[in-house]
Amino acid sequence: MANTLAKLPRPIAVEPMHGYLLKVTFNNGETRQFDVAPYLDYPAFQVLKQGSLFMQARVAHRTVIWNDEVDIAPESLYLESVALQQVAPCNSSLGAGQTPCRMNTYGKEALMTPDVVNVVATPDFSLLAEFATGERRRFDMKPYLDAPAFAALKDPGMFMRAHVKHGTVVWNDEIDLSPDTLYLRGQEHS
Repeated sequence: MANTLAKLPRPIAVEPMHGYLLKVTFNNGETRQFDVAPYLDYPAFQVLKQGSLFMQARVAHRTVIWNDEVDIAPESLYLESVALQQVAPCNSSLGAGQTPCRMNTYGKEALMTPDVVNVVATPDFSLLAEFATGERRRFDMKPYLDAPAFAALKDPGMFMRAHVKHGTVVWNDEIDLSPDTLYLRGQEHS
């Protein structure tokens, strides 16, 4: 395993973005998106919720750091990130006033993230999401269930209440999951 980790690309540039996302460029030329949000309920990362510290992310010591106490392991940055790419055009045939996609800007690149139009929760704690583009993705929620923000979803009855509201998946007024996360981290599903 150590030999495999030594071969992983290292970050050479980082751009913090709103929504606790990082746009990270690696020494192999890849640019990837890393979602810090799942880490924010862990004590070591809670400081990133306060003020503007999150937006001060920088590359140092072969990883991304914020200060002398907060950093992300370089292998996590690469293995838990998603390659940025242009996604399929959004379906604009919905009625007037409806927005089937959200525009996310990553530097000079643009990524259209389609809205979720249908979701089915499964007993294995996965979500089957259908997007405004007609694409379908399976998203495994199990890795997120230990985060305090999603802990209530460990109850199968609660998890099965997933539904779509305003283009995103929600369970109640306090728990939701971004369509960006579902789309970028979900696996294609037919």
